[in-house]
Amino acid sequence: MSDQADTQEEIKKLRAEFNEFRTEMNELLDIFRASKGFIKVAGRIGQLIKWAAGLGISVGALWYFLKTGHWPEH
Repeated sequence: MSDQADTQEEIKKLRAEFNEFRTEMNELLDIFRASKGFIKVAGRIGQLIKWAAGLGISVGALWYFLKTGHWPEH
């Protein structure tokens, strides 16, 4: 009988450990899902900045040309 009680106690411990592990894994997966959304937003912001920088450079070159009459050399 003692062996069966020991086995039942081990099963309870393993279930508790497994449930704790599953809870921690779910929290970790939630963090990864949230960071995936953040990375998408950061990528969109980066694209916007890249587009704005290209536009700013073009406007600056046009302004320089209109102001001086010379096209900027590289």
